[in-house]
Amino acid sequence: MRKQNFSSFSKRQAFEALGLRDLTPWQPQIVPVPPSDFFQLRRQRLQRFDLESYEESKELLIDAICEEAIQDFTALKIWKGAAIESDSLKGNADYAIAPNRRYFATPILCIIEAKKDNFEQGLAQCLVEMKACQWCNQQVEPNISVCRDYG
Repeated sequence: MRKQNFSSFSKRQAFEALGLRDLTPWQPQIVPVPPSDFFQLRRQRLQRFDLESYEESKELLIDAICEEAIQDFTALKIWKGAAIESDSLKGNADYAIAPNRRYFATPILCIIEAKKDNFEQGLAQCLVEMKACQWCNQQVEPNISVCRDYG
């Protein structure tokens, strides 16, 4: 069977492939953490870059946010462009968080950049990429859940 690339899905194709009719908003219970002084300074310095027009420039800000988010979690590592493959899907994650090893391994959490120019295609990519991560994770730990049933 030929594996379909994440970016080749339309919103409708992604919903149909995953058997979805709608999405339930996720509302995590979190406690905000104030940004570090280092992050504040870095964000201020990044204002000298055009963070709106070019993908490469936008990545500077996303990199800084990822660094800040993971700074206290030494057991984790951020991977940019990591290849993810499931039984039927393949592609490269914009960003992924995985155990801090010298190689990319499960469990995987993918992070997808919002696609400003085509949000619907970005949503489709996000959905199928999450499904591929779920498949990879469940090969190692079948009880890993990617959603919560609030019913």
